Amino acid sequence: MAVSILSIKKLINKIKKCRKCSHLKNYKPVFSPIINANILIIGQSPGKKEKEIGLPFVGSAGKKLFSWFKEIGLQEEKIRKEFYITQVIKCYLGSNRTPKEIELRNCLSYLYSEIEFLNPQVIIPIGIVAIKVILGEKKIDEVIGKTFRWKNSLVIPLPHPSGANVWLNKKKNQKKLKKALKKIKIILKQQTLPLKNLSELVKK
Repeated sequence: MAVSILSIKKLINKIKKCRKCSHLKNYKPVFSPIINANILIIGQSPGKKEKEIGLPFVGSAGKKLFSWFKEIGLQEEKIRKEFYITQVIKCYLGSNRTPKEIELRNCLSYLYSEIEFLNPQVIIPIGIVAIKVILGEKKIDEVIGKTFRWKNSLVIPLPHPSGANVWLNKKKNQKKLKKALKKIKIILKQQTLPLKNLSELVKK
């Protein structure tokens, strides 16, 4: 465990010195508290509020996300203490826009290193950008409510909680979200099971 924490600390120090995206005005990567967690949440990129406070998911989208988790008995405080939260893009992009290809190329190696060091049992990618960097080119309709195996992890995608996400306006999509949350709840109760058994448990 100590080795992973040390590796992540070294990685974060490296990210703080990163200047690959020279087109960005202010470099200020946002990080979750460093913990060796079994569950990894991946967002898209920090917003303005995240940059100001220095933590992921503290803006309006974050409040929405934590309200979803609250529905399955997970409080924000517990999630921040026991889950590792990161983003595909580490720095605020100046707006809530979709990251450019060059920004993804510049940042993805950092994310994959985090995953390698943590080797989480469960990965929860939030939004299509995070989903694609884990599962490849997928449509949001194809993945929400389903589980996937990726390397040594079970992946349960969630839609982006942004108020601008019209995908969530449809009742059939809200049902898919509830199904995904239910799978997360089941897994959290059975974390001691081997990955193969967990996959079977939430396959339907």
